[in-house]
Amino acid sequence: MHRRDGYAGEEVQPNQEGKDGSQGNQDYTQNNGLLVSSTAKRLELPLFTFDEELKKIAKVNSVRLLRL
Repeated sequence: MHRRDGYAGEEVQPNQEGKDGSQGNQDYTQNNGLLVSSTAKRLELPLFTFDEELKKIAKVNSVRLLRL
């Protein structure tokens, strides 16, 4: 069963727990990176990180990166 998100008008998929209690195939690290990258882009601020995955996400989303 799906429910609709009244604000965005998008369908929200329910979490499906695996046998080991994991939350399906959701990758919270990537979601966190997307959230950080999206916020930096919206606020027009550069990012500084040592996280290589976050650097890749930032480059794909045209977010400026600060270097040492």
